[in-house]
Amino acid sequence: MIEGVAAQGRELEDGFTCRVRTVIDLRNGDWRRTVRCPLFTSAAGIDSRGAWRQDRSGWVHPLDSPEAKKLAATDRWLNRAVTHLPRRLPAGSRRLPAAALRHISYERAEVTPAGGRSVTLWIAGRQRRIVRTVMRRSFQVRTTDYGDYRRVDGVILPFRIASWVGTRAQAHVETVSRYELLRSIPPRSLQRPADPAADTHVPAGGTRLPLAFSQDGKLLVEAKLDGKGPFPFVLDSGGHAILTPATALALGLEVSGRSVSYGAGPGSTSLGYARVHSIRLGEARIEDQSVLVMPLSPVLTDRGSEAPVAGILGLEVLERFAVTIDPADRTMTLQPFDSFRPPAGAAVLRLCFTNDMPLIRATLDGKRGIFGLDTGNSGPLMLFPDWAARNGLAPYYGAGVPQSEGGEGGMFMGHMAFIRSLRTGGLTVRGRLIGFLTPHGVGAVSNPSEAGNLGMTVWRAFRFAFDYRSERLYLSPRPHYLPPKPAAATAGMIAVKLTPRAFSVIQVMPGGPAAKAGLKKGDRIVALDGVGANDLASLYLMKQVEKDKVGTVLRLTLADGRTLNLALGPNTAMLRALQPELH
Repeated sequence: MIEGVAAQGRELEDGFTCRVRTVIDLRNGDWRRTVRCPLFTSAAGIDSRGAWRQDRSGWVHPLDSPEAKKLAATDRWLNRAVTHLPRRLPAGSRRLPAAALRHISYERAEVTPAGGRSVTLWIAGRQRRIVRTVMRRSFQVRTTDYGDYRRVDGVILPFRIASWVGTRAQAHVETVSRYELLRSIPPRSLQRPADPAADTHVPAGGTRLPLAFSQDGKLLVEAKLDGKGPFPFVLDSGGHAILTPATALALGLEVSGRSVSYGAGPGSTSLGYARVHSIRLGEARIEDQSVLVMPLSPVLTDRGSEAPVAGILGLEVLERFAVTIDPADRTMTLQPFDSFRPPAGAAVLRLCFTNDMPLIRATLDGKRGIFGLDTGNSGPLMLFPDWAARNGLAPYYGAGVPQSEGGEGGMFMGHMAFIRSLRTGGLTVRGRLIGFLTPHGVGAVSNPSEAGNLGMTVWRAFRFAFDYRSERLYLSPRPHYLPPKPAAATAGMIAVKLTPRAFSVIQVMPGGPAAKAGLKKGDRIVALDGVGANDLASLYLMKQVEKDKVGTVLRLTLADGRTLNLALGPNTAMLRALQPELH
């Protein structure tokens, strides 16, 4: 009796040739897959406790959100079906019209295993072999092709597996060199890897670091890399270590490999990999880390005459230390998990994961949902379109003010309005926060499996502590904190630095002060009140065009030689549109 299958081979992944080993338990569909590439090792699998992943930083976290559990149920079914597709598909499955692939017609079926996510199968007629699967995984659609089937001890198995998100040109292609049919499953073959504790050093009493906020409210922390620096980094709870190309050059790092990153926005960004021997945060140190090297938007990195943001730090820190962030005194404390003690009286929230972003439960306008906890988001609370529609919130927010937003995936238009209430961990977030309804098709910020994204405009209302080991977040309210009120005066425009020497106008409100002064979308502003754009941070102008005093005059110098005196007008249209009672 065969209980499992083990496969060894190579995979072309992110420009590297990597060694791959996969073990599948055919009795229940549990599995483990380990990928060893020149600059990093990763692994993923499902065991008796559920799905898990060892990310590029080397540490393991569970994948245990409601969405992750659905994906795991389907993955278990697929792991068994690829070796032997049952003639009777699960209840609830349905036939789809046949389709052609490379001039060959295949039957198709949409299969929904019990408790799982739907997946579309392409099936080779009489042999009943699966040649393609198409499945939505969170906000991405992943396609996997199975080919080069051969007989191994009476079992027909695929020797070539290609999987991709986006275009097939970006596929990870695995070529199996050898299969082994297992009459028993070795006990350790499906176990999760142990976390590499030796790569982390922190004093028993912890270390305390100063934090800063960028002009748009992003959380910044300084770190030394390979003894150089310090460099300013955005602390992003949902991100991996990223360096800009300029930072990698300053460190003398060799960049290799190639891949694509998908995030907030409809597009993608090309990236490479490098290795850093040491990341130092105060007295804490993380050693031997693989980092992504990719261009980041000047809106994120440009700080005018100050040193530019060097990149992003996130999971590498949160997975290794208990992290306490106090926005009031602008400090971050890193402690060993074993000596961390939860703050007395703090509200306790359970964290869960679909991918890398920690997720929590919260109630927005009386509707409960799963939200991303994103310290890298300094903008408004983001509300995702599918969840908003299912819960009857789309009409209210969709009638709000049109507004441009964006991330590394590009810019997009949405609508914003004041939220009516927000509760999490039994606590009410005080003050008037803005909710931003994102459109469909803009990557992570239109994720159909989540309700939205809670960024620093929410978390600045708390002193908060992450304990990833126990998957807990601890919240202590700041009793006197209220979020800033919307400005009473505005220019009715959005302009950001997309190049070092100019602010680019990307939106002008019809009939607003900027439009009346003659500004148009696409104009480039090279100086503000006589100070050149190259000496001003990327979002400096946005801080100046929204003030509390109507009549404030800004002197703008444009690249085409014009000089405009722009008087701020009342923010009446914005404030009226944001009011809940008017929707």
